[in-house]
Amino acid sequence: MGLGVWLGLGCGAVAADEGNRVALVIGNGGYTALKPLPNPKNDAAAVARALKGLGYRLVDRDGKPTEGPEVDLDQRNLIKAVNALAQAAQGQEIAFLYYAGHGFQDGVNSYLVPVDAPKLESVDELDLLKGRSVALDKVIRQVDGKAQMSVAVFDACREIPELDVVTGARRGGLAGDGGEYRGLIPVRGGIRGEGGTTTSRLIAYAGAAGQLVKDGEGEHSPYTELLLDQLEAAVKSNRNVELTDFFQQVAWNFKDRQKGQQPLVEVAAKPGVFYLLPGPVAIVPVAPATDYDLELWKSAERCGTPACFQAYVDVNPQGRFVRLAKAQIDKVIPPAKPAAPVAPVAPVAPVAPVAPPPDADDAARQKRLDLQLAAAKGLLDAGKIAAARRALDDAKAWDRQDKVEAFRRERTLNLQAAALTFLDQGKRDLARRVVDDLGQWDPQAPEYRALRDRLAGRR
Repeated sequence: MGLGVWLGLGCGAVAADEGNRVALVIGNGGYTALKPLPNPKNDAAAVARALKGLGYRLVDRDGKPTEGPEVDLDQRNLIKAVNALAQAAQGQEIAFLYYAGHGFQDGVNSYLVPVDAPKLESVDELDLLKGRSVALDKVIRQVDGKAQMSVAVFDACREIPELDVVTGARRGGLAGDGGEYRGLIPVRGGIRGEGGTTTSRLIAYAGAAGQLVKDGEGEHSPYTELLLDQLEAAVKSNRNVELTDFFQQVAWNFKDRQKGQQPLVEVAAKPGVFYLLPGPVAIVPVAPATDYDLELWKSAERCGTPACFQAYVDVNPQGRFVRLAKAQIDKVIPPAKPAAPVAPVAPVAPVAPVAPPPDADDAARQKRLDLQLAAAKGLLDAGKIAAARRALDDAKAWDRQDKVEAFRRERTLNLQAAALTFLDQGKRDLARRVVDDLGQWDPQAPEYRALRDRLAGRR
């Protein structure tokens, strides 16, 4: 299993020249004495293509430029390749190391396993396996401090049946199910660059210590599939994000994909400096998903009356704040207690009828309508057009169509005025954005169709 990074090369989203980014990509699968692995070569090839597309200069075990990954390295060439990356990383912005293959830990140190590792016959040969492997901390420290930032991705937590047999670990388990040698222990310690300057580091592990990372039944592992999806989306949208945020988001999103496996990311990096996409790509913040329930609750809080809190309960009976809303209602209007019996009184003479009080249901309906319109306004002001339109649609359930329609038209005309102002100023890009918002808000409005035609040059 590996970090198979496909970045939609050829889609036109990123055109990167090789610059000050250097990478070494390793895929070890052809083990001669241990269980062979089918995916590392595929994963490493995908990573190499992706990094090449992101402007990384790939190097081989000799430090020479290459177009692809290094595969099936024995101990001598694995060490040689890491040293070559360390030399090539001098003065670079980012040095990227990727390894897919067997790996294990002994409770103190972690190890990457070369393809010429010996076969294990007994637990007494564990020291022999360690001696023929490459210690992870030495790999990291070899690369650390050479470039402004070092990035290392290790997909090396797969099951080694021979190791499980000799140590008595149960085979096929996940986290906490035997496998005391599974996973990689995170590398600790500070980072210092040349001359004592502080540099940055990010290490991504496909699984935490003690966890078995699934190899996957397809071309890539489950972790890789998710990573590919998110990378493709970022590149196609030309949406730049910090490297640390990107890998942490992958780890967070993965938790629902594979039970018993949780990727781990260790970061010691200066924020706001190192980004996923190269060059002068605009950084567009990701708008969080609209929390409709929270927006309604905020509107109820701003209103503050029992009717508004009751409206929240009625509109969203399964909402997260229903208990709080009911508590606010009870605080102002405590539950009625049974009235004590009173002595009968003599009948009184009838009095002239008076006008009935305003209909209670109508008053409550009006409060609910006000709450919905307040929510729609808040969402619209925040630029959340689709959510605002949904809130307005909900408001129609409380009758008073005239008030709802007046609100809709007012906002439509406001958006029209903003678009016309931008057009008069020659700011067509801004005008187009406002027209797009208007199309979401009121797609049937004649103002929207007229502005759309004007932008298209049809009038």
